[in-house]
Amino acid sequence: MEPTAANTPADSSAEEPDITPIAAAAPGTNLTPGAAARIDQMRAAVARPPAWLEILNGPEDGRTIAIDADHNVIGRSGAPPKPDRPATTIALADGFVSNPHAELAWRDGQWWITDLESANGTHVDDHALAEGAPTPLAPGTRLQLGHTDLWLRLNPPPELP
Repeated sequence: MEPTAANTPADSSAEEPDITPIAAAAPGTNLTPGAAARIDQMRAAVARPPAWLEILNGPEDGRTIAIDADHNVIGRSGAPPKPDRPATTIALADGFVSNPHAELAWRDGQWWITDLESANGTHVDDHALAEGAPTPLAPGTRLQLGHTDLWLRLNPPPELP
């Protein structure tokens, strides 16, 4: 029989895709390690938990703010928006908070905060952040913007839905 494309084996130098089941990570599945990692990344990107900022002290002591979006800009309430800067989505009544002051964003399965060149800086657990450097946050992290101390919470307080 003459060799044809239909009965000739594929080039043996080409690598076969890895289709080994991930028994330890996901018993009973036939996912490749790369596919499992991509699924984990997608789950993390989609599964933003409900989060709140609780003001511990400052001009609005005791206020609780629901974080309803993946991208939030914290700034001073009542300050006019600047044309070349992002608009404030979480407003604080603190004259020492810039407008805008910081970005709070959900990325890669966790919350991040970035100082947006604020006049008085952004602090995470008493450590000053470098301007423009995203910093990961854990639940319970204490933030300081101006004269306002906030606590990042992932469990809903009883007074919020």
